[in-house]
Amino acid sequence: PMADFVNLMKTAYHNAKSVDDNITILGVNTTSSLRSEGNFSGDEWTTGIIENNGLNYCDVICYHNYIFRLTGFPDDDVSKGFKTAIGPILEKNEKIKPIWMTEGSPIMLKTGTGFYKHTIPYKSTENVIDTSDSLCRYIISLLSQGIDKIFLYSMHCHSYFPQTERVRYNMLVTDEGALHPSASAFSAMAWLLEDSQFVKILNIAQGCYAYLFKSPERSIAVISTEIDHAEIKLPTKEGVHIW
Repeated sequence: PMADFVNLMKTAYHNAKSVDDNITILGVNTTSSLRSEGNFSGDEWTTGIIENNGLNYCDVICYHNYIFRLTGFPDDDVSKGFKTAIGPILEKNEKIKPIWMTEGSPIMLKTGTGFYKHTIPYKSTENVIDTSDSLCRYIISLLSQGIDKIFLYSMHCHSYFPQTERVRYNMLVTDEGALHPSASAFSAMAWLLEDSQFVKILNIAQGCYAYLFKSPERSIAVISTEIDHAEIKLPTKEGVHIW
C-alpha cells in the first residue's frame, strides 16, 4: 500500500507542479497512531513511504494526531505521537521539509455546550476550564516538537445539540458554529505567542515545566504541570508579566 500511495503522490505532485510550480503539495500523510486491526502504525506507514522515495514528491510532511490524555510535559502523548509519525524520517535525515499537523484534537468528547445553559434540554456538565486547558496544552506541546503549522479538527456534527451533550469532534465551536468559550483561551494563547519561536523546555520543579518561547521583542515561558506536581512560586520582578 505504501508503494501504491507513493505512486499516487508522484502523479499528483508532477501534475500539480506542471500547472503552477508554486503550489504547496503535502505528502507522506502519516499518523501518530499505533498498529491496530487492519491498520498500519504511523512508523510502519512512514517507513514504507521513505523506502519508496515518497519524500521526493511533497513540499510538506503532514500527519494526524488525536490525543485522549492530558499533555504539556516531556514524553507526553504528543511527543510520543510525533516520534511514531515522524521519527523514521528524522532518524534518516535532518528536518528537510516543513512538518504540518493537518488533523487532530485533544478534546474529543470534552467539548460541550459552552455558554448555553437555559436554552438546552439537558443539564450541561462540561468543565469549560478543563476543555480550554487541554486545548492550549496540546498546541504548546505540538509547537515544542517543531511543528510549522497546526490544523485543528474543529467541526463535525450530524445533529443539533445532541442529547448525549458531549460532541465527539467539535473544537473552538459549538454545534451550530458559534464560538465555544475555549476559543477565548486559544485566542489569548495565540496573542501571547504571536511571532515567537519555541526554544526549549526547562524542568523548574517536580512535575512543573517551562516551555520557553522567544520573539523579537520578548521571551515567554508557558508554565505547564503534570497532574501531581510540586508547588511553584512564580517570580515577581520588574519586567516580568504574569497572565
